[in-house]
Amino acid sequence: MASTPSVIGAVTSLWRYPVKSMQGEELNAADVTPRGLLGDRAFALVDEETGKVASAKNPRRWPTLFDFRAAYIEPPGEDRPLPPVRITLADGETRAFLEDGDTVTFRGWCERPGTARIGFGELTGTVLPASSVDERAVETADFV
Repeated sequence: MASTPSVIGAVTSLWRYPVKSMQGEELNAADVTPRGLLGDRAFALVDEETGKVASAKNPRRWPTLFDFRAAYIEPPGEDRPLPPVRITLADGETRAFLEDGDTVTFRGWCERPGTARIGFGELTGTVLPASSVDERAVETADFV
């Protein structure tokens, strides 16, 4: 005798959160992997002071995480690397890449378990339009 399946619920909406603790994107369909929805919480922000992953569970420390929305610029696929994420800022501006005038700080270090962490310092710069870079390269050619 065949058993009839019983309905235990219905999916009324499906959401993926590409960046942990930011708002996410509503989906019509998604690939499910052994780890859950493909691309869900694939990225996170790390607090540079504490080294801890930023979480909306600590609103005193990170009160504005829910002000941002993250969505992939194209649907992820299991057969390729995850696509870039578009972040929508609180004012509605969206970013999927760096823009001219953005200030960027790079920090680097290396470490191995059981050894001291070695820092390489910090470099802060401003993203310039390509035409400015070409002009500056000519100005600083003697130093290259």
